[in-house]
Amino acid sequence: MELCHECNSDVIEKQSNIGIKIFACIVLLFIPYGILICWVPFLFPPKYYCKQCGHIMDEPKYVDWREFEKKKAEIKKEE
Repeated sequence: MELCHECNSDVIEKQSNIGIKIFACIVLLFIPYGILICWVPFLFPPKYYCKQCGHIMDEPKYVDWREFEKKKAEIKKEE
């Protein structure tokens, strides 16, 4: 399960920007020796966006779902 670093929410969206990467690849094909470097835009990792707090991160925090349920139960006990 993926969690946000800021708010520990599990409402995370992966933003891959595949359209921009394909466009960059096509543009690179038209420069000299572009066929050798047109794969470079696909090396960039996707960004993750938290829908609850708006935080943008490179890698979310990964936890086991059982650990997440324990955290949720602890928060309910505190309230």
